[in-house]
Amino acid sequence: MRTILVRLPRNDAVAYPEHITKAENLGLLYVGASLRSQGFDTSIVDADIEELSHDSLIERIVAHSPRAFGISVMDYSEIRRAIDLVHDVRTRLCEPLFIVVGGHAATYANANILSSGVIDCVVMYEGEQTIADLYKRIEAGEDWRGVNGISYFKDGKVETTPNQRRPDIERLPVALRDCLPSLLEKRKYVVSVVSSRGCHKNCIFCTNHDFHGPWRSRSPSKVVDELEYLHKVYGVSCVDFQDATFIGPGLAGQRRAFKIADEIIQRGLSLKFRISCTAETVHLPLFRRLSEAGLDGVNIGIESGVQTALDFFNKGTTVQQNIHALEILHKLELMHHSTIGFIMFHQNSSLEELQENIDFLKRYVVCVNPKCLTNRLTLPESILAIRDEDIYSEQAVNLKIARTGLSVVVAHLLRDYFSIFDAEDSVQSMLLEEWSNIVLSVAEHMVECLMHIDVTHVADVRVLLNDVNDMSIRGSENYQKIKHMTC
Repeated sequence: MRTILVRLPRNDAVAYPEHITKAENLGLLYVGASLRSQGFDTSIVDADIEELSHDSLIERIVAHSPRAFGISVMDYSEIRRAIDLVHDVRTRLCEPLFIVVGGHAATYANANILSSGVIDCVVMYEGEQTIADLYKRIEAGEDWRGVNGISYFKDGKVETTPNQRRPDIERLPVALRDCLPSLLEKRKYVVSVVSSRGCHKNCIFCTNHDFHGPWRSRSPSKVVDELEYLHKVYGVSCVDFQDATFIGPGLAGQRRAFKIADEIIQRGLSLKFRISCTAETVHLPLFRRLSEAGLDGVNIGIESGVQTALDFFNKGTTVQQNIHALEILHKLELMHHSTIGFIMFHQNSSLEELQENIDFLKRYVVCVNPKCLTNRLTLPESILAIRDEDIYSEQAVNLKIARTGLSVVVAHLLRDYFSIFDAEDSVQSMLLEEWSNIVLSVAEHMVECLMHIDVTHVADVRVLLNDVNDMSIRGSENYQKIKHMTC
């Protein structure tokens, strides 16, 4: 049976800027490998890497004339475009066509997707085995609704079958690399590898544990086999591990990471690589060995320099562990290419906590991405669906920021921060504009708040508003309201 798997193009309203770093969709490529290993004629079209328009993608799909057609929907912004694509493809193809979507956003917004009436089913969670089972039944002309791990519409309501057992990733076929030649032609790209799935954490702001389950890993030898293949066949010299956390829990996780480093060194692979991890997994002997093997940067989930915030996020780490991890990265000169996950605001934030975070960043991070200063804990539908609480919504967080007056002290804090780091004017302007947008997003509550705050804070808001360069924002009703209140 002829099938096609598709990654959507970038929104047509947005050009393909050269500075955007491109990467493969590994989830789609693992699904494709599973289908091919079970005898299906499967093609991959990554419209983002190939920079295809909506219309060009339709032509590719129609020319392929598939019997089944799968779409990766990883982000909520892609749902409407996926539905539009399916509608247009069905209009062009007269023969029977089974259409399935999968991915993070598809899993948690399955009802919204299915209500469109143009998509047959949603593959829930990890899809390698589920989509193969689906396609086998479709090819045989059998009823596919009994397959585990799917949701579909029946009699006006969503039906969801029992979850598929998560696959043993050690036994999965290695991800296809059909899209890699096109990727390597781009000006900026990153080659991705996965060495594990799931996470041993269950932070309130992340769906990884729910989607992928507990942390489980591939063997060090198979991981390095893939690195060696990419290096020797495609000339790849730098990879990003897309694991939620490269280093698993406990001593077993440490030993596995050591073995991967040892294997890279023993095989003489000249590679640079980057990983993601949590603070408590950062230990000097391991990271020194990883650095010797080619570790070039770390994405580390610090999240906060305040213990009450870490506890609220359910991080399972301490401020001292964060400090220890950052000191090791500095010692090994890894911070220059590293990034930190940091959440400046949440609905329980206080002015004291905000100042503690600023002090923490100044003392221990130094080269923090300035955008960390504007991060807020606002959770997407995927989180709200499994947490069943509305206190994490953007509206709730914005309201908390407004009522505590946090937004109005930002100019003072930024001046304090940049006086230490001597940041460029362009970076300061970017941050001030970002902060201005936060102020505007809570304008209705801010007007009330401004009546009861210190006059110096009003002056700080005035500084922010004056630094908004976007004329459409300056002309907005909310902007004018706050402008009036602060003059």
